Amino acid sequence: MQYGIALRDFGMYPEAYEKLKTANEAYPNSPQIEHAFAQLKIIIALQSESSTEAFRLFGEAEEILSRLDGGKVKVIDGYPLVALSEGHIAIARKFLSEVEAKKLAAYYHDKIKKMYNNDYSGDTRIEETSEMLFKYATTGILTKGLEVQIAERVFK
Repeated sequence: MQYGIALRDFGMYPEAYEKLKTANEAYPNSPQIEHAFAQLKIIIALQSESSTEAFRLFGEAEEILSRLDGGKVKVIDGYPLVALSEGHIAIARKFLSEVEAKKLAAYYHDKIKKMYNNDYSGDTRIEETSEMLFKYATTGILTKGLEVQIAERVFK
């Protein structure tokens, strides 16, 4: 898993995909591996020029993250709902519309509020995501999430 994440961080997405796929097959019940694999699928989807391919990859990531989200699983690099919300908004902005993305932001903001009952217990990542979603849904001003930042990196 760590090697796959390192490859991802260097922009070697096909190689990272293979390593994380192998790790996921070897350890199918590891939420950390599943989360990293789902994040990579979102990153690759954001780099795709094909909406069909992007939505296929996002659908696979959404399935994983939604399942992980059910238990409020905290993993090393964030929460499943954070990755899902940030990735879904970015995909919608790229392939659908700002209007659709803002609707999704409002939906995920409400979902986070309900899940955490407005109590983020000092968890800055959840709180920052909730604030970002609210701000984008109401004003259209967006602070980019982790997956988008990684997908936009330029490697030489």
